Amino acid sequence: MKLDAFIDPDVYYQQMDQYLSDLRNQAASQHARVMAAGDREWDVQTIRQVEGIPVDPSLWDQLNQIAAELGISAPLGKVVSRPL
Repeated sequence: MKLDAFIDPDVYYQQMDQYLSDLRNQAASQHARVMAAGDREWDVQTIRQVEGIPVDPSLWDQLNQIAAELGISAPLGKVVSRPL
């Protein structure tokens, strides 16, 4: 979409920032927060950058087996026993 055909981009981004701020500051259920589209994905990305990407143990075993068969280094990481 050619944004500047409809509105000044600076005005659009200011209004969008205000909208998202208003949305996220709405009252939420106890122990919850109001999120906009994409917020959960940004949260998960941050977690993945710190903790890595969870891999199912059976897939992890297969990757290690393939690496051994090909004579290459096994993937780096560790198996974490928590839900994916």
